[in-house]
Amino acid sequence: MPNWCYSGYKFKFSDEEQAKKFAAVIERAEKVKTDGQDFGYGWLGNILIACGYPYNVEKNDPSDRGILRLGNEKMPAPDYRYRGSISYYDRYESEVEVQTETAWNAMPGVFGSALLNTGFRFNTKTSSFDGVDVRWWSEEPGNCIYCGSDAETCKGDIHVQLECNGDKYDADERLSDIFDSCWRDDGVVVQEITTEKKDLLKDINAFVYKNDKDSYKDNLDDAIKAIKETYPDYGIEFYITEYEFYGWLSDDEITELEKEQDKI
Repeated sequence: MPNWCYSGYKFKFSDEEQAKKFAAVIERAEKVKTDGQDFGYGWLGNILIACGYPYNVEKNDPSDRGILRLGNEKMPAPDYRYRGSISYYDRYESEVEVQTETAWNAMPGVFGSALLNTGFRFNTKTSSFDGVDVRWWSEEPGNCIYCGSDAETCKGDIHVQLECNGDKYDADERLSDIFDSCWRDDGVVVQEITTEKKDLLKDINAFVYKNDKDSYKDNLDDAIKAIKETYPDYGIEFYITEYEFYGWLSDDEITELEKEQDKI
């Protein structure tokens, strides 16, 4: 059973007509229903089918649900991973937003194929598409994967999981200031936050020292130590993962796009 990775992509085009052409591929993909896969109309592989790639379903007998194979000898499909689906899609003027749920990690390669088949050129020197600005984010908590194109798109540069003893939380109204949308796990109250590291430092200082800014700590480690000392038996723990920022396509996906572009 995989851990599910949640990703979002925002494609900004130079004009609305370009956005419409790209969106049309996604819309065609959401109308494709194929046997041999578990993701229904939102399957990522449907995007390649919408781009014109052939497919077949291999069955051992008529009762077998079969295995779906994309591409054939004359038109082999790119060697991407497709184990996932589109969970959200929308277009507004010259912007297209897509969100996906995929196994283990992000799988954006099919969107590169959609751009190629819409008429956009993949620039091998910059590993990006000419005329398209792509912003993205991706989170897979099970493997502590938090990454994206920039801190603004990701709504911060760190992911924080803050934990506290559930009984202490119920008895102390002060804790509602930092646990504002928490959930519970086996007697522990858990709050997840995506924020800027500098803002977290300020928030912790303000929670412990209120308006006494002269007592504010200068670094995050000291601020966390202070809040634990203020609530010594509350079981407060911080688990902090910094976001990584890089391009939206992996090296393998870039290689496949280069091959695909040469054939178009």
